[in-house]
Amino acid sequence: LAEEEDSEEWPVLQCQNLFILPGVPQFFENNINRLATHLPGASSTLEQSAQVGGSQEDEDVGLSVDQPTQTENQSAPPPRSDTYRIVLSLEENSIVSALNASVTAHPHVSFGSYPIVDDPVYKTIITLEGRFYNGGYTKSSQRLLGKLTSNAEQNAQMQSLFFSKEEMDKNVALALEDLKSKLPEEGIVRIDSCDDLLLSK
Repeated sequence: LAEEEDSEEWPVLQCQNLFILPGVPQFFENNINRLATHLPGASSTLEQSAQVGGSQEDEDVGLSVDQPTQTENQSAPPPRSDTYRIVLSLEENSIVSALNASVTAHPHVSFGSYPIVDDPVYKTIITLEGRFYNGGYTKSSQRLLGKLTSNAEQNAQMQSLFFSKEEMDKNVALALEDLKSKLPEEGIVRIDSCDDLLLSK
């Protein structure tokens, strides 16, 4: 999308029908609203989704879109591990080496790092969640889960490709302890058992 001169907005990059948006929630939301003005019918869809169902908290996070219901042909969603959110008073660029070391040491955990803009205390949020697929989560791991059959031997082989909830929780707990040991203690504001990016003071 074309940028206005002297705009402080993050750019929206487009490659054919793919849009690349920033991961910082406030910039993401601003760009979604800007993008909607350029897509036919998108603004009315956004308005409708904000009015139909969903709590105010869901709307704040952008989760008010109706979720599809599960049919008999769809497999159950994979289990989720415990999730953690580390809120830091440290700028994101000051923790890059510690975060990279933990990411490398814990390949079965998904890490997210989100800078916080315009807050005098909170500067960065790090999220941790265990990966379901032994080797990382991909679209193919979801397809593999859907192929489980009634044959017990095949199912046992397929199940070995996936972590149990207990294994995922253990992986996340180890990664959390490792990352905490690499961060300056005075920079950790709090650690929560969630992955929400909205903070209440």
